[in-house]
Amino acid sequence: MEGIFWLHVALFVSVLIGLFIGAWLAVSVVCGIAVAVGAWLQHRVSIWRIRLVSGVLLLGLAAWTVVEFVQA
Repeated sequence: MEGIFWLHVALFVSVLIGLFIGAWLAVSVVCGIAVAVGAWLQHRVSIWRIRLVSGVLLLGLAAWTVVEFVQA
């Protein structure tokens, strides 16, 4: 019975290690893409326009959140 327990523990730990590695790789790739796109965008568009567009987008998301909160 103890062997089955340790087998279960070993499988569970290996799944967690695989999950951690996969999540870490996914975050690393997404952050790398964000940095590359941000650098490319900054060379082609002025920074004040980027800030203006991001501010409008975040304001829209905030309004949407308030609407969803009030309707719920």
